[in-house]
Amino acid sequence: MLNGDKSDVIIIGTAQRHARAPPPTHLTVAGCDITAKEHLQLLGVTIDNRMSFNKHVTLIVRACNYHTSALRHIRPVLSYDVAQQIACSIVGSKLDYCNALLHGGTSGNLGKLQRVQNNLARVVCRRDRSADAAQLLQQLHWLPVDRRVEFKVAKLCYQAINCKQPTYLADLLIPYSQTRTLRSGSRDLLHVPPHNIDIAARRFSVAAPRLWNTLPLNIRTAPSVASFKRLLKTYLFALTFNS
Repeated sequence: MLNGDKSDVIIIGTAQRHARAPPPTHLTVAGCDITAKEHLQLLGVTIDNRMSFNKHVTLIVRACNYHTSALRHIRPVLSYDVAQQIACSIVGSKLDYCNALLHGGTSGNLGKLQRVQNNLARVVCRRDRSADAAQLLQQLHWLPVDRRVEFKVAKLCYQAINCKQPTYLADLLIPYSQTRTLRSGSRDLLHVPPHNIDIAARRFSVAAPRLWNTLPLNIRTAPSVASFKRLLKTYLFALTFNS
């Protein structure tokens, strides 16, 4: 039997679909009346009924700002290396946790997280709010938030292709093939499925192949996960700060 008091229901759809046909506020499942929620938390990720992740980003920003403020208070007694380690382990880990879900998200949400990282960099480097955050990120060798999201998606894609893990993601990736033999046919490209709406373009089966196909061949054919991560970070870092 389903315990209604311990069960959550969320009805996910686009903003347009919710506007045309508002979802029901209650659902009856296995004889239990359950209130449909606008958002729920699953494995530390707050999912809303429009998959915008606005609430999730708000909670991340709040938690990161709290720890960044605490780090600012004790920063004078910490060495540069220790401060950087604390920043990465406590705040950076929160920014990176399940950040692949934010791929293709709104610039507003990514901007909020970027401001958090900028403030963190200023605290670690003991600079005031007027300091250029881009220079500090380059000094710390930190990828910006949007690049970190791309890094995570690409890494998951590499593991799914070469390690077949996790299998539920590996099954979504299809090698690119053509009826005629062309030069691009031997470049380890992936098929990008068609999609009709923007939210569909954010799913892994579309977003991962699209990002994967933009990577240089030497990165896509890296012999190990470690070498792939090293090459990918170098590539994204140069793409960000040398452009």
